[in-house]
Amino acid sequence: VVFKEKKILLAKETQDGLWSIPGGWADVGFSAAENAEKEVLEETGLEVKAVKLLALTDRRKHPHPPMFLHVYKAFFWCEIVGG
Repeated sequence: VVFKEKKILLAKETQDGLWSIPGGWADVGFSAAENAEKEVLEETGLEVKAVKLLALTDRRKHPHPPMFLHVYKAFFWCEIVGG
């Protein structure tokens, strides 16, 4: 989650054209914070620093269709450092 001047940064999804906060699947070998920083860079061109974990959600605890993977989402507060 990236804020600037009380506004939240959203990225337009290529698949459906809807807006969402930047994010994606975690890559092996990176910490959760490093993955968040990498995803923001890939999707927006902004370099950020993940400074605080805001929330961790478990997909199985919410009304989503069943999935063979057990998925967690980590939401980090990120500050813009470049880009």
